[in-house]
Amino acid sequence: MAAILDVFETVNRQHLEKGLAKIFDINTVSRFILAGTIFLILCYFLTKLKMSKISSNRSNYVVAKYKAYSYVLIIGVTILWSSIASQLGAGFSDYTIDILIFSPAIILSLCVYTVWIDRYIVEPKDEYYYFGIYLSQGNLKKIFENKLFILSILLKAQFLPFMYVITLGGIERILYIDNYFSLKNISMNLFILGIMFDVLIAFCGYFFTSKVFGHKIIDVDKNLLGWIFCLMCYPPFYILLQEAYSIFEHPVPRNWIDHSELFNGVIMLIQGISWFIYWWATLEFGLKFSNLTWRGLVDTGPYKYFRHPAYLFKNLYWWLSLIPILFIAVPEQRFKLFFGLFLVSFVYYCRAKCEEKHLKQFPEYKKYLEKFQ
Repeated sequence: MAAILDVFETVNRQHLEKGLAKIFDINTVSRFILAGTIFLILCYFLTKLKMSKISSNRSNYVVAKYKAYSYVLIIGVTILWSSIASQLGAGFSDYTIDILIFSPAIILSLCVYTVWIDRYIVEPKDEYYYFGIYLSQGNLKKIFENKLFILSILLKAQFLPFMYVITLGGIERILYIDNYFSLKNISMNLFILGIMFDVLIAFCGYFFTSKVFGHKIIDVDKNLLGWIFCLMCYPPFYILLQEAYSIFEHPVPRNWIDHSELFNGVIMLIQGISWFIYWWATLEFGLKFSNLTWRGLVDTGPYKYFRHPAYLFKNLYWWLSLIPILFIAVPEQRFKLFFGLFLVSFVYYCRAKCEEKHLKQFPEYKKYLEKFQ
């Protein structure tokens, strides 16, 4: 999925002269849409909360002050890493610039929200509060003892920028969609649309990490191999996956499609089903979505039938994409593509096994796995 960054970069710029681009800059429009979407999602979940006022004293402001220290640290770390990762080719520069510009407004909004929401929480002193105290005291021992919070910061630093730029790219692509209706063009646009909603859910999963919504991070994988296999699937660490994504850079020859309409139609149908199940799996996670973490068991939807439906059907899509190319590729290219995609599937297999090893420590997940044995 990380190479969708490359797909978005190939958007035909002639469409920027059409539609909304005549009035607004495309970057401005996409950011307004994303910000508005996040705000509407926040409002939706707030309306679902059953709240009764617990307190209204000045202690709320003290708690918010210490939480603000944690907010500043998290935002600072995400900016630092997104800047470094961009230099390594990750393409996170939009996130770096946007957050740098709007960080004062973001921090202020978080503080106002915290003061307000804490009046309805029985125990507002959470991990953000205590970590903020350690930061204000300069208590390095306590800071580094809090491994769970540090790992959660590292997760946000890696995945918030990634999900942000992918979502912006998807919005941009949809706003200036090509009005040329062909089977290939329609399938690509639907693919981009699905990716945008997929990463929007993932972005909100990282952004709305809160016990208020019942989506607090309970545990983070502390196994180094788990982190390695996970990060290998995302920029700037996805070197192996570039071999798989190179598949999409090879257009299927028209004459192959003309002489194989039935076969081509079957492949596209199975691909569509595989991506639908993949997106469905993400939707089932909702705000619980987060790599390398445990936020509670998800055993509904496709997870009722498959342990790792997202990984399984994503890889199925890639392998099906490889079939037409194998028919027309020279032996050397065929071997390179096949071996590259095999390595990617192997990485995802190892990633799934590392996740299972981490999650088996939780009784409900261990019981869940027994269904598949």
